[in-house]
Amino acid sequence: VNNNSAADIVRKAAESADLGLVKAEKPFSWSEDFAYYLAQTKGAFFGLGSGFKCRSLHNSDYDFPEDIISSGIDMFYSIIHQINSGVS
Repeated sequence: VNNNSAADIVRKAAESADLGLVKAEKPFSWSEDFAYYLAQTKGAFFGLGSGFKCRSLHNSDYDFPEDIISSGIDMFYSIIHQINSGVS
């Protein structure tokens, strides 16, 4: 389960990067790994989204769509900026 403060930071980062935000209705089948991290520290899990035509992440035919790299950079830049400036 995401930490509320961390999830707020992710939401603000998506807004700051002018990215759409879609809340998952149910957990991803592979998200259980992330639960181990959240048992140790506060955090929030998010995905960049690679579209509906892209193979799923753990599929042997998966080909990372490089055009989403800039979205990831924007997200993490905003997250780091929020944390360093004490905004949450």
